[in-house]
Amino acid sequence: MDEAGNEMVDEINMYYDCRYISACEAAWRLFSFEVQYRTPPVERLSFHLPDCQSVVFQDDDTIDHVMNRETVGQSMFNAWFVANQKFKEASLLTYIEMPTKFVWKKDIREWHPRKKGKTFLWRALSATIRCKCQIVLNVASSGIASLLLPGGRTAHSRFAIPIAINEDLTCNIKQGSDLAELLIKTSLIIWDEAPMMHKHCFEALDRTMWDLLHFVDPCSEMKTFGGKTIVLGGDFRQILPVVPKRTRQDIVSSAINSSYLWDSCKVLRLTKNLRLSSVPNGGNRQALQEFADWIANVGDGKLGGRNDGFAEVEIPKHMLLSSRGDDIKTIVHSTFPMFANGNANPEHLLARAILAPTLDMVNAVNDYMTELHNAESRSYYSSNAVCKADGDNGILGDVHTPEFLNSIRVSGLPNHTLTLKIGSPVMLMRNIDHSLSLCNGTRLIITKLADHVIEGEILTGPNKGTKVMIPRMSMSPSDPRLPFKFQRRQFLLMLSYAMTINKSQGQTLSHVGLILKKSIFVHGQLYVAASRVNNPDGLKILIVKDPSSTTTSTTNVVYHEVFNNL
Repeated sequence: MDEAGNEMVDEINMYYDCRYISACEAAWRLFSFEVQYRTPPVERLSFHLPDCQSVVFQDDDTIDHVMNRETVGQSMFNAWFVANQKFKEASLLTYIEMPTKFVWKKDIREWHPRKKGKTFLWRALSATIRCKCQIVLNVASSGIASLLLPGGRTAHSRFAIPIAINEDLTCNIKQGSDLAELLIKTSLIIWDEAPMMHKHCFEALDRTMWDLLHFVDPCSEMKTFGGKTIVLGGDFRQILPVVPKRTRQDIVSSAINSSYLWDSCKVLRLTKNLRLSSVPNGGNRQALQEFADWIANVGDGKLGGRNDGFAEVEIPKHMLLSSRGDDIKTIVHSTFPMFANGNANPEHLLARAILAPTLDMVNAVNDYMTELHNAESRSYYSSNAVCKADGDNGILGDVHTPEFLNSIRVSGLPNHTLTLKIGSPVMLMRNIDHSLSLCNGTRLIITKLADHVIEGEILTGPNKGTKVMIPRMSMSPSDPRLPFKFQRRQFLLMLSYAMTINKSQGQTLSHVGLILKKSIFVHGQLYVAASRVNNPDGLKILIVKDPSSTTTSTTNVVYHEVFNNL
């Protein structure tokens, strides 16, 4: 009603608020069933006149507090105009078309382009098959990659692939078991990061599928994977399967494209760097494209002249750092500038990391960062014991003293002394609980340090922000260089200010500091390190060869023969 008592009718608002509810939806609401998971999904777009946007606040909020909030002037509608100026593709869309190409981020109240990287393709394939009431199994070669897939699992756990592999291997799946019945009924298997895994794992699944399906299809032994459709994804520029103490030929021969299965594969290529394409670049598309091309050329081994797999690559000047005498201090203060004044905000640590080829440099950087971090600290000590089968070998049993076992530092095993501080970023070293995203490679922020358990907050993934408890667990090193077996009981965590390049596969970061006191020594390491960043300004490289001179190039290792049949 206006001041004169006349009824005012806002036709726009009436039209906007009115929505017909069908009998089916009405019944679901009456019975309190979930209605948010509808097909097709509905995104309600708000619109308003200038300075007439809706503002949500608590009953006890003061007017000054509400009006002084940074987000009080931000709305979905206003952000659409901002996106039109920021993204060229947004200016080609009407407001109602915006959700088809962009996502509304409620926490920061901005429109962002929908993410694309192989994950979008895997999700689309899974949804298409599952909407037909058929079964899709999503697996990946690493725990981190499996978290990005709907219902994803690691290939080893899903298919019961033994850890110790050989050319005659089969999966531990029995006829008539629940897993066997699941595989028989499956219509599609998606296997991400396939080049990371040894070809014997794929061949083991192939033989197992023959065995499971020959009762259903007598001709299954003549078909690859018993006739099941399997989509393999991955990048052969990345690090190939780890084959300790073997030659270049052995490493290349371990890849999936060296298997007899490869003759049955049809190769499809994704040629655009989608990790970079979804990042706003302020109009500097040329710099973005040049960075993407440089990364691709590093991965393809096209830089550096020589074509034998080992080449000296010149690093662009804007990526290079000068050590000025203290290598670790230089790389730390470039990647984590907030630590210069002792501040450690978890939001700053979220997408930053220092990478190195070897574990000794990773440990040195992590120790340095721990000293800089001013927070509550606690040290945890492991319990080590030689396995009985190896401890009773005469004089060797006397050599393996507790002090000797405590001194052992190997990849994949937590250190004897684990010093942690509240707010420190850490990484899990084993798969614990996939449903909570607790996989090998998951990064967390320490929130509490207790006697027998550590509380951490998950940094990334579908369970981001969830607080979890990490217990002590026993594990044995898998390093074949150790001539005996022993167990270490410790929290399966390592500090992750820095990590090895191999460990960074599957991570997406905004800032990467790459320290090269030792040269790259394996196919794809330089490419993996460079391709972790999602913006051209996020990569800084420190090359340390001769302290008396400035070095602007480094070794890039690319085994060109691995690309022959792609």
